[in-house]
Formats: sequence, structure tokens, C-alpha cells
Amino acid sequence: MGARGSDHDPMKKLFITAAIVVGIGAIGRRVVAHCMDTGWATRLEALPDSAPPKWLFTNVTAIRENTDHIRATLDAAAAEAVPEGLSRAV
Repeated sequence: MGARGSDHDPMKKLFITAAIVVGIGAIGRRVVAHCMDTGWATRLEALPDSAPPKWLFTNVTAIRENTDHIRATLDAAAAEAVPEGLSRAV
């Protein structure tokens, strides 16, 4: 190309880059909007029981329930162990 073509190359690259960014942004909005319509709980329920994401979710849920139960048990035991007239530091 001549001198004229080299003057337009940076602008052409800028326009192409801007078009790509706008396109990715538009696709991203549609994907996010679609994901927001469908809840994660619904997606997990739709998975088969043998799916690893469902295993992970059920294991984390069980761990949280066990932790809450252990904390409640320890708090109850600690409250019984404190002599009358003293307060337990939290």
C-alpha cells in the first residue's frame, strides 16, 4: 500500500477492536440475562444425582449443617459449665 493506506491502518484496527468489544459485550449481556432468569437451585435439581457439581453442593450443605449442630452443642455445653454469677466471654 502507499502512504495513504498506512495512514488508515491504526483507525481501521481501532474500529475493528471497538466492534469486537461491542459484540462481546452484547453477547455477554444476553448470557448474563439468561443465567439470571434460571436459578442455580433449579439447575442443580435438574442434574442427575451422579453429577459432580451436585455432589459438591450436597457435601457443602451437609458440612454446614454439621458445623451448625456442633456449634450449638458446644455452646450449650459451655453455657452449662459456667458457674452462677459469672458470664462467659464470647
